[in-house]
Amino acid sequence: MPVVPYQLFHEKDVTLVCFMSAATDAALYACFYFASIYFTLVKGSNGDKVGLQLLFYVPGIGVGVYTAILMCNVYPRQTIWLLLIGTFVETGSIGALSWAISARKKTAVNIPMGIAGFGTGIRFML
Repeated sequence: MPVVPYQLFHEKDVTLVCFMSAATDAALYACFYFASIYFTLVKGSNGDKVGLQLLFYVPGIGVGVYTAILMCNVYPRQTIWLLLIGTFVETGSIGALSWAISARKKTAVNIPMGIAGFGTGIRFML
């Protein structure tokens, strides 16, 4: 007996949310795993400073949540736009994060982490 019935994946919205959830998990993994390795090994920071650098993800989540509240309650009052905006923003910011890590610029690493947090936060309402 499967945990999730196969017929459930015939619904378009369920399949779409599953793919977007996988993208969010990949973004969280990239931000918290690879960025911490970058700050520890490349920059030579200790654990305290690495944890502080990873906190740039949190304000992005806050801005994303407040944007989601506004978009769900005021305009356009549809959740599809939250899903699409969050997915595109998060995907683009992960690409920018990979460039920033290869360029070895600390500020350029922190900004895409905050933007990825926005992409994650805007989908929290769903």
